[in-house]
Amino acid sequence: WNRWADKVGALPLDTRPYGRRRNDYNRAKPNDEFDENFGGWDCHQNGGAELDFEIDTIRTISGEKTARIIINKSGVRPANGWLKWSFRAEKDERLTISFKACSSQPTELKFRLEDPGRINDKAINESVELNSEVQSFSFTSKPLFRSGEYQLVFYMGLSQGEIWIDSVTIS
Repeated sequence: WNRWADKVGALPLDTRPYGRRRNDYNRAKPNDEFDENFGGWDCHQNGGAELDFEIDTIRTISGEKTARIIINKSGVRPANGWLKWSFRAEKDERLTISFKACSSQPTELKFRLEDPGRINDKAINESVELNSEVQSFSFTSKPLFRSGEYQLVFYMGLSQGEIWIDSVTIS
């Protein structure tokens, strides 16, 4: 139990209200190596896209587990498939989001940091080209628009194949 408590930062006990602890934890540790499978990540498909979201323990990037997204049928726009992490941030903050990714074939991955209330205003709006080589990416946001909930989203509904994502960090 003590080894597990050290790994997840269970001690010292945090007596703040649950909502505040959850928001701070989500920001500090977005299940970056998918140790808790997709716990905390919202996986979605729509618009005719067919995606399978899996945890890969064979072809891993950083830890023992890596997110694997299999795009069986592409949609008509990137937002037809996505992986989203929500957290709280403060107005005028600048965040740096880093991750590692690769794909089974050349694939475009759109990455955004968004305010769900102002979806057209992106603090980060990047497209990256993935291939079979693991690549590291890091993007720094514009100053955030307001204090409140934000979401980092990987959009991937356009091309068939497999994508692996790992080591997602927010700083």
